[in-house]
Amino acid sequence: MKSIRAACAGLLAVFFSAAPCFAADQVARPSAREVVIVMRVHLDPPPDSQYLAKLAEMEKFVGKKNLGTDHALALSYLPKNQTFFLPAGYPISGHLGEMAMIKVDIPSARTLILHWIRVYLMHVDKWFVDLPIEQEFEIPAGAQYIYLGTLRYHRVDEFFTIDKATRIDEFDAAQEIVRKQFGDTARLYRASFRDIEVPKKK
Repeated sequence: MKSIRAACAGLLAVFFSAAPCFAADQVARPSAREVVIVMRVHLDPPPDSQYLAKLAEMEKFVGKKNLGTDHALALSYLPKNQTFFLPAGYPISGHLGEMAMIKVDIPSARTLILHWIRVYLMHVDKWFVDLPIEQEFEIPAGAQYIYLGTLRYHRVDEFFTIDKATRIDEFDAAQEIVRKQFGDTARLYRASFRDIEVPKKK
C-alpha cells in the first residue's frame, strides 16, 4: 500500500510488572485550535484474548479483574518541524476494531507526522504491539475533524510480525459517527497521506 510504508515487525513486550492500561475518555468537541483525528485499526488475525487471559493467570502478575476484554490504542505523532522530540504514545478513545478518536492541538505548520499506533493487548500497559504508519498529513484550514481511514494490518505469526498494511476508506461510516457525537454541522475531512520529508543536509 502506497499510503502506509511497508510494515515492519511489531514488537510484543511482556513484563512481569505489567499493569492495567485504560483507553482515553470520550473525546469532547474541539476548540478552534484543536482537531479530532478519526480512524479504525484492524489486526488480522486478531489477538487471541482467551490465550492472553490464560497467560496472565498462569504468570500471576496481572489479576483477572484488571484485564480488559478488548485492546486499547495509542497514537504516536509529532508536529512537523519538531522531530527532535521523542515521539510518545497518546491514548485514543476507542479500541482495536472500533471507530476511534483522539483530539490533538493543531501545530503552527498545520502538519502532523504519524509514527505508529500502539495496541495494548487486554489493556495491559506492558503487553503492546507497535503498528507502523510513518506518514505525514496536512490539516486543511478550518478543519476540526480529520479521517485517517481504516488501517488494516496483517500478521504472520504469534510474534505479531506484520507483512502487509492496507488503508481502507470507510468515510461515510466515520462521518455518521462524527455527526452523531458532535452534531450535524460537524464536517469530516479525509487525510491525504504523504511520505515523511527528510530535511536535506546543508
